[in-house]
This record gives sequence, structure tokens and C-alpha cells, in this order.
Amino acid sequence: MGSFKEFLENHQLSAVAIARMSVRIEQQTDQDRLLVAKRKDKRKNQADKSYTDLEIAKPKLGRGVRLHHIEAALADRKIPKRVRGKIVRAVNQLLQKKSGANPIDSLLLFQGKTLKPKAKAEAPEPAAD
Repeated sequence: MGSFKEFLENHQLSAVAIARMSVRIEQQTDQDRLLVAKRKDKRKNQADKSYTDLEIAKPKLGRGVRLHHIEAALADRKIPKRVRGKIVRAVNQLLQKKSGANPIDSLLLFQGKTLKPKAKAEAPEPAAD
């Protein structure tokens, strides 16, 4: 049994609830539609400038994760990174709504591991001549 399946059983979360929450989280808003229109206008009229120069953020796609993606994760099949991210966001939202728990990361959810802090690169010591 995979760590994702164990996690859902321990926290009493269902695949259907995760799919519904994902659809709700990833749903496009009026602000996202406005951003899409601004990006389209920028491509048409100001092709030489970048989105960051014009302070135009990236809109949501409007596509939540579907039930077959969650079932694939439960069966320990490989799923794309973007789908894993959407599942993590939905699970975090459900956990916070249910018990006010701290957010989890994808390594804990899918591999049963915790993130290790990145070691800082140490500067080499100067050679003594």
C-alpha cells in the first residue's frame, strides 16, 4: 500500500472530496479572465515587452484534478508533477478546513518522506601559500 493511500485513510479523506475541492480551488475567477484578456492584448499590441514588465500575473487554468487522477495516485501509478501539485493543494485545503492542520508537502504525501533542508554551499577555504 502506498503512502498516499495510507495518508488518506489516516486522515479520513475520500477521493471524491479531493476531486471536488480541487475543482473548486482551480476554478477560474473573473480576475483570471481579466488576466487572460490582458495577456492577449499584450501579445497583440506590445509584443516587445514582457509580462513581468507590464505586471501581468499568470491566470489559473481552470482545470481541477479529476477522479481518475486520484485513483491512479491511490494505485501508486506515476502521475504528472502538475497533477500532484493540484492534489497536494486540495488535500491541504481539506485538512485545514477539517482540523486546522499544517500544510503538507508532496514528498510526504506521495513518497512518505519529508523535505530535507538544502545544505548551503560552503565557500572553499583560501589556500595558504
